Amino acid sequence: CGSSVILCQSVTVNGYADYIWTGAIDTDWETGGNWSGGLVPFGDNVVIPDVTNDPIISAGQIGLVNNIDMNSNATLTINGSGELHVTGDWTWAGSHTVQGLVIWDGFVPQPQTITGAITFENMVIENSVTIDGTYGPVEATGGVTIDGGDLVANGDFVVASSASGTGWIMPYLNGGTITGDVLVQRYMGTQGFHHIGTPVNSPAIATELSEFGPYGTNGAQLIASTNCSSDSLGSGSPYGSILEFNESNSFPTACGQWGWNVRSSGNMTNGRGYAVRTTGVLNVDVKGIVNDGPISNPGLGNSGTGTWSGFHITSNPYPSPISWTPPAGFDAAIYVWQSSGQFSGSYQSFFPGTQIASMQGFFSKVSSGTASFDLDNSDRVSGDPAFYRTAAPFENTMEIVVSKDGVADKTMLVFNDEANEGWDSNYDALKLPGSSDRPMLYTRESDNLFSVNSMPSVKDEKLVPLGFICGESGSGVFDFDFTFRSTSVPVVYLVDNKYGTRTLINRGSKIKVTVSEEDDALERFALLFNPAISETEENNGIYIYNNQYEIIVSSMEDLSGSLVEVYNVLGDVLVSEEPTGNIVKFNTDYWTTGIYMVRVTGEVNETRKLFVR
Repeated sequence: CGSSVILCQSVTVNGYADYIWTGAIDTDWETGGNWSGGLVPFGDNVVIPDVTNDPIISAGQIGLVNNIDMNSNATLTINGSGELHVTGDWTWAGSHTVQGLVIWDGFVPQPQTITGAITFENMVIENSVTIDGTYGPVEATGGVTIDGGDLVANGDFVVASSASGTGWIMPYLNGGTITGDVLVQRYMGTQGFHHIGTPVNSPAIATELSEFGPYGTNGAQLIASTNCSSDSLGSGSPYGSILEFNESNSFPTACGQWGWNVRSSGNMTNGRGYAVRTTGVLNVDVKGIVNDGPISNPGLGNSGTGTWSGFHITSNPYPSPISWTPPAGFDAAIYVWQSSGQFSGSYQSFFPGTQIASMQGFFSKVSSGTASFDLDNSDRVSGDPAFYRTAAPFENTMEIVVSKDGVADKTMLVFNDEANEGWDSNYDALKLPGSSDRPMLYTRESDNLFSVNSMPSVKDEKLVPLGFICGESGSGVFDFDFTFRSTSVPVVYLVDNKYGTRTLINRGSKIKVTVSEEDDALERFALLFNPAISETEENNGIYIYNNQYEIIVSSMEDLSGSLVEVYNVLGDVLVSEEPTGNIVKFNTDYWTTGIYMVRVTGEVNETRKLFVR
């Protein structure tokens, strides 16, 4: 057959012809002239040597082989919608990557073996496929589907994660299984605390989270610092590199640090979340039997008192993303910690339809009583959402971001006619405090602080208190950025009760506000929707409006020497006051619902009709 083996005609081995790739013409898999014997293999054994023109299966092409034996320096490319179906063994010495889809085809039912440190993008397993780790583990960087086959992992199969993406395993189909341990990775590109869970069944903390160096007295409760500072704890507090949150802990103060306990031994619980801290980029990996089917974490309660009542750190327990649907007894919102430094970060809230990455931990809230955190394969989806989350989009929203020196926080109002006024567990999200070095922004109704406040479309005048805390970032000039995602933008003003001003907010408005730590910032700001006052009347410099259970009269100038009176429809004076500053408040908590007249007389005169509920 001559001096070059690649020019030999095909031979028959074990009933299958050996087709040898020559690349004599070009790189096209389906060109016969590129194969010994001039024919394209169809279910035959193939050998791919190291040649100039390496084979490419192009989009729309389907290759079908039995055994495939590749030279250590050879490559194979599968583009776009191209597929390679393999019914036999794959041997490839060395470390290699195959992009595209490879199907271990059940067309010929027989055991198959993969030998080689091969990284596959997407795999479908329809036969019994054994991983031979002689040259190293087999990795998947994309989707793995077990469709009627059995992947015998032998501890040498890796669901890989890196800065470029993360692989996933879909629910088993048609009686498919995975036998043996699988290593599941999660790339973390930022330092600081992260909330994680386990995608394999109850791994041991000491061995599978060894990269965090577990230490500390297992189960010991942290002692909060007196000022709840994010970078310190109370005197004598225990500490560890792995923590878990317990809603049932005693909370002497509202500080969330009381809820954490050290975990240094034992096993991770499926569906539970844990806090771990990284000092730089890290690839976390856990090995075990991958979770599939129903996962239950029962007995989660709501003690009914305090900021953290009902909150539990739960997690995605699967080696694939999930689409968040709250289990029975849980609020709709989840809360994801986003780290911005060693001890810095904030919670961001997300709602049903949000895709949650594999191994992602998050706070969820039991609405009342006791509930079980139950998930099953119907919650699982394919793809590679960012670790933290991929948000389900809101419509008809107003987002407010406050920032200073690159540190920011945000809150959102959602206009949804299915939502109720006040707290609504189906549509609202509470504001959980982040690290003490960051500003905190929220809206408020009664005792509830909101990160997402859903309300019916605003048709009448409405005032929504806007809470703001400087944090350890201190006094200074903060930027308030307002973004509307709605075709119908209500008329809305930023009210500053300290200076008695109202500033009209437009799409993309940026307002600079100087805030002092000594300010009563909790009550300083509010959002006023659809005020009944006209632009001409505003120029008088006096503003009269409802603030839930108050009538507020404010001015940019000192109101001293003026008289403020409130009349009912019969003309009776109900209350009056001679101001000594630039703001007056009247409590209307027990007033009868109806129309009232507010009159200011003095250097500037103003009369306003208000509807009080």
